[in-house]
Amino acid sequence: MAARIGRTGRRDALAVIDLTSNSAKVVAGFRSDLSDDYEQYGMPELVGDVVKDAQQFKATSPLAQAARIRQPLLLAYGGSDHRVPIYHGRKFYDAVKATNPNVDMVVNEEEGHGWALPKNRIDFWTRVEKFLDKNIGKP
Repeated sequence: MAARIGRTGRRDALAVIDLTSNSAKVVAGFRSDLSDDYEQYGMPELVGDVVKDAQQFKATSPLAQAARIRQPLLLAYGGSDHRVPIYHGRKFYDAVKATNPNVDMVVNEEEGHGWALPKNRIDFWTRVEKFLDKNIGKP
């Protein structure tokens, strides 16, 4: 199985965080904590309340679950992303790398939330293809 997480953040990250099977995974972006805009966008109703659901957030946090990820993992981030700041990606990468040597991280410094520049799209999907060839085999 391969998964790509885009702009929906925390909910999709949690949907694929159980990476303990024998499948390769591709994850492009994630959200490790909540921004100050949390309540403005109705997130307490959509995802959960920071105070009331604190135990659940802690239990299902991607950072808290990082040590369970045993499969090869490819992370990709835009260095200029304001929705998912690069320090979120670095924290997650460090947490996974502490127990999994098969994690790689791609950072395109000039990109924001997604790949806008054709050269970066080509580079990213070329990396994904190589990653999948290496970890699940060529078609």
